[in-house]
Formats: sequence, structure tokens, C-alpha cells
Amino acid sequence: MRALVQTVSLQLRRLRKMPMLLRVVGGTIFIFATFTLLMQFPAARPESPYIAFLPVILLIGLLFDHGTTVLATGLAAVLSIYFLIDPYYSLTIARPGDVIGLGFFIGTALAGGGIIEMMRHAVEELAKSNVALSSAVNSVAAQGRLLDVILEGTPDLIYVKDVEGRFVHLNMAAAQVLGAPDAAAARGRRDRDFLDPAQAQLIEAVDARVISSGDIETAEEVVTSPDLGTRVYLSTKAPWFDSDGTIHGLIGVSRDVTERNAAVAALSDANAQKQLLLFDINHRVKNHLQSIVGLLSLAAARITDVDGARTALRAAATRLVVLGKVYTKLQIGIGSASAVEVRGFVEELCGDLASSIADPDKVSISVDIVDGLINSDKAVTLGLIVNELVQNALKYAFPGDATGCVHVRLANHGGAHQLTVDDDGVGLKTANRDGGAGQLLVRALVSQLNGQIEVSGSTGTRFTITLPALAAGIAD
Repeated sequence: MRALVQTVSLQLRRLRKMPMLLRVVGGTIFIFATFTLLMQFPAARPESPYIAFLPVILLIGLLFDHGTTVLATGLAAVLSIYFLIDPYYSLTIARPGDVIGLGFFIGTALAGGGIIEMMRHAVEELAKSNVALSSAVNSVAAQGRLLDVILEGTPDLIYVKDVEGRFVHLNMAAAQVLGAPDAAAARGRRDRDFLDPAQAQLIEAVDARVISSGDIETAEEVVTSPDLGTRVYLSTKAPWFDSDGTIHGLIGVSRDVTERNAAVAALSDANAQKQLLLFDINHRVKNHLQSIVGLLSLAAARITDVDGARTALRAAATRLVVLGKVYTKLQIGIGSASAVEVRGFVEELCGDLASSIADPDKVSISVDIVDGLINSDKAVTLGLIVNELVQNALKYAFPGDATGCVHVRLANHGGAHQLTVDDDGVGLKTANRDGGAGQLLVRALVSQLNGQIEVSGSTGTRFTITLPALAAGIAD
């Protein structure tokens, strides 16, 4: 039935797209066919013969368009007056009742044709909306299937719990650790329903802290599984927010670190340098995972529609690029913690931003960065700050065909360091600059480094960020 309706709708759209002359000829044929029948069978004529044209005119409106309906109505009225209403073969209307009836006929025909035209437009718009909605639904469904593949393809335990600690969703790896036959068997139940009471109590205490505080928390949790025995998991848990900011529960990722912990214990008697490097790697991985979860949580909390989702994901992706840059520049030296060469790191980051956002014929980026090494954790935060400020300048400081330059500078400033990002664009007062999530993120990142930020400029914009010494390895 649905296929039949779609076929009929397609044919009607083709008729309405015919040239105007063909539509007029088609409408005329319908009117003259009706007129011929009325002339051939005078006994079957209604008292007001023009009324017989009304269904035909409405059909014309359905098949063609409102303009053809108007022409058909006029033609039917003329034929009725001249041939079908006494006195015949005259354009004179003798009876007042015929004048009223004919007026009613014309008004009804035109109004009916107009209503059909409006309904047709409404149906066409509805059809377009339905196609767009179907496309969006299919896209979301495809992304959902991809997410399921990712969740089931990872050995990490991934789960979602409500505010009462009941499982809302979990992958098969998590169900296996709980001893449940499948994920469905664990939904709606709690850790205490599967695990040792003491272990479950510790796990649920962490869950309660995350839900009550709204903060991300990472902790090691010991689980004695019926199938896997006693295992240790590094669990990162983040609050699960609704679109209005209400906490509905938590999202958790737990990685089996039993072997890792055993290796750490076995190497506890190694020399001090190996202990330092192992500690630094663990610390760096944990902090960077927290940064990734935090950025994605911030993006997810601001999503309200499909376009919003795309924008949020693009913003999160550009921020995650910073983490990749850190790892490409990572150096692990003898006698020092892991570090990043700051000049090459910032120059390459700004170069990527320029090639992906800026028009080189309009806007250039100059970079003046002091030589030296920076702790890898601080490099992530510094890179995110530079990423947000340079992106903001490239997007908003030079509207239209405006040209200019963005300057990025990191220099020694007494016993501290000073980062400046400035442009010679239209300035804060006239540019549509991002004063929302972007600047909030920058201020939060500056706060993480215990720094201070100042914003100035009217013909241009300057962000001045004063930071404590980033690393002893940065040269004067």
C-alpha cells in the first residue's frame, strides 16, 4: 500500500511539473469533456448545471496547479452562462438565483483549488521532512551499531549505571566478570547481586561519590569473578548527565591491570631510574585518559540536536589532536621524567591549525617560542590552551576578506613564563568571538596550571597568560 501511495504521488508531481501550456490544455480537455456530457444528456443536468463542473475543477487542482484551476473555473462559468443557463446562447444572466449560485460556484471552486494547493504544499514539505528524518534516524542507527561493535570489541569493561547503582547497559566483557550469562541478565541489577559483599561495597562507594559530586574519579577495584578469579581493575567513572544537566548515573570504563600491577611489584627492587620512568608513564597515561574523558563529557553535555552533535564532535576531535602531538614529541630521558620539546610542539600545532582553518592568502600565524623541554602533562594543558585561542582567532578575528596575522609567543617572564596569543583583527567588541564554552575551557585549563589570564584589545585581541615555571628544562 505504501509503495502504491508513493507511486501515485510521484506521478502527480510529474503532472504538476509539465509545461504551463500542457497543463492548461489538460484542464481545458477535462472541462470540455464535462460540458459535452451535459449537452448530450440534458435530462441529467442538475438545476444549477455549473455545479456539475465543481468535482472536475477540484480534480484539475489536484492533478495540475492552482493557476490551471482558476482558468478551468472561468471556462466552466462562461460555458454554463452561454450554453446551459436560460436565456441560452447569451452571456446574460436573467435570474438572480443563477447569479448567486454562479458566484457560489466560482467561490467554492477557487477556494477548493486553493485548499488543495496548500494541502499539496504541506504534503510535499512533510515528505521532505520525512526523508530528512529517515536519513537522520538511519545515521543514528548506523552510529549506534558502530558503537555496539566498538563496545563489544574491546576487552575493557564498559558499563552505564543509574543513580541507584543498577546496570543500564554493559558490554559482554563486564557481564563475564560479573558471572552473568549475558548483558541482559545483568541489566537492572547491582554489583552486590554478583560480587563478594565487601568488594561490592567498595565499588558502590566510589559510584556514590561520583554521582553525588559530579566529578570524574579513577580508582583500582578488586573483583573476584566466578570465571576469572580475583582481578584488579583500573576504573575511570564519570557522571552521566542529561541534556538539562541532571545526573542520571555514571559511565565507567575498567581495565584489567592485574598483570600490570604484578609487573610493577616484581620490578620494585629495580634501580631508581626504572622506578621513575614507570611511575611517570602510569601517571601520564592516567592523566591523559582523564583529559580525554573530560573533553568528551563536556562535548556531550552541550549536545541538543544532530547539528549540535556534529559541532561538539568536531571541537572534541581538534582538542584530541593536541594529545597526539604530545606523544609524537615525547622524550624520555635518562634521569628525567617524560618531556616534550616545547618549540617544535607548539609550532607544529599552529601549523596544523593554519592549514586546516586559515586561508594562507589572508591570515598568517607567527610563532615565537622559547627553547626547552616541558613536562608532558603540562604540555597537554598548554597545547589545549593554544589550540582554543588560535582557533578562536582564525575563525572570528578576520571576517569576510579581512587579512592579518595571529601571533603566538611563549617567553620567560621573571621566574615564570608568559604565553601571549594576539591578533590584529576586528577586536572583541565587533567580532563574533566565542565567549562561551571555548573561553570557559581556556580559563579552566589556565587554572589547572595555577596561572592567570588577561584579555585586552579593541582594534585587535590579546590574551596574556602568566604561568608558573613550566619546567626546569626550559632555557632562559
